[in-house]
Amino acid sequence: MRELVAAGAGLIAVTYGLARFALGLFVPELQAAFDVTATVIGVVMGASFAGYLTALLAVGRLVGRLGARTVAVGGGLAAVAGTAGVAAAPVAVALGVAAFVGGASTGLASPALASAVEHRLAVAVRPAAQTVINAGTSLGLIAAVPVALTVAAAWRTAWWVFAGVALLATASVAVALRAPSRAPRPDRGAARSPATDPAASRHTGAGGAGRAGTGSTALDDPFVPVTAGTAHRHVLSPALVAAAALLGVASAAFWSFGREALETLGSLSPLVGRTAWMAAGVGGLAGAGAGSLSVRYGLRTALLIGWTPLAASLAWLGSGPSSPVPAYAAAGAFGAGYMVLTGLLIVWSVRDRPDRPATAVAAAFAILAIGQSAGAPLAGALTDQAGLAWAFAVATFAALGGALALPSRAKRRDSPSEPAPRLPAAREEGEGDDR
Repeated sequence: MRELVAAGAGLIAVTYGLARFALGLFVPELQAAFDVTATVIGVVMGASFAGYLTALLAVGRLVGRLGARTVAVGGGLAAVAGTAGVAAAPVAVALGVAAFVGGASTGLASPALASAVEHRLAVAVRPAAQTVINAGTSLGLIAAVPVALTVAAAWRTAWWVFAGVALLATASVAVALRAPSRAPRPDRGAARSPATDPAASRHTGAGGAGRAGTGSTALDDPFVPVTAGTAHRHVLSPALVAAAALLGVASAAFWSFGREALETLGSLSPLVGRTAWMAAGVGGLAGAGAGSLSVRYGLRTALLIGWTPLAASLAWLGSGPSSPVPAYAAAGAFGAGYMVLTGLLIVWSVRDRPDRPATAVAAAFAILAIGQSAGAPLAGALTDQAGLAWAFAVATFAALGGALALPSRAKRRDSPSEPAPRLPAAREEGEGDDR
């Protein structure tokens, strides 16, 4: 177990924390090196989110055909290619391609690792294993900062270091998954719902800052059964669709221009701008208890608890905090709010469609990725046309709009006294082979 969990956490750290999200840590250097506007940087960031979305649409079929080990290693190699591509990019177009490949690594790695945990570990240890693996995102964000500080303006060196670390993490996963386990599959009675089991609800991502759309111990089908055909079907409530999309738009501003906002609007030093990224990672670790919040307070209240720090942090960043402590607090609040909300997307998705939980979870995070893919270029264009303050103001309003998109009270399943919904077998009814 320890080998798989450690290797899995390492792979999530390099795919999410480095290949996908670390671009935002180097925006000032990238703009100077390629002599591009914020609009172009926004498009590059959008390409990273689009890469994640593209991989998410294909990964269910890939895991089913190739197996978890092959797809997880493929995700690691995509992280290697993406980070090395950023390091070597001669022009902005090449940078965008590298960002797309790096973003795709997350959509491949996290569902494959979730599947490996489902098939290789005993039922009792799966929730803890998934939670530790999920923490890799925040650990990757934190680890990127010392590298950035060490190389300073030599940003290409940092990305070559990231590529080397990604290669080591990929090799570690290949070794950890080399021999299949004989752990038995649980029967349906052993399955647990993320809506009622806080441990099983932590398979997030960040988008996130956690692993988005990875499936969970609650799902009899550990794969992510999303295809181009199922992604646009009506499997989610309109409120959930709106919340996921608006979370994508709002969060894209921070992931793309968070450091830039601190240094431009707050007139803070590059040191503070970079170390604030670490605060976001720490906040993400602190916000990992999304499932516990939904069980204790109910899903509607838990969502408001998540939206409050996220919206406040975006407004705070847009106002330009002028000293390090408020800057770190804003970044940490964003990390915590984002982690809580991505976790609650899973809880809400399963509550909406207990008959198709895996499809619902994957669809929710596909919508999140669409919002981020659109939000990053929007933030860049607003920065060029009206300034960073307006970009973060729009992101704040998007977050406030998301806070208004709440689940109906009539269909609540988040009380611990309610039984978990009956979950489907490995093949979801009506899906056929189009998975």
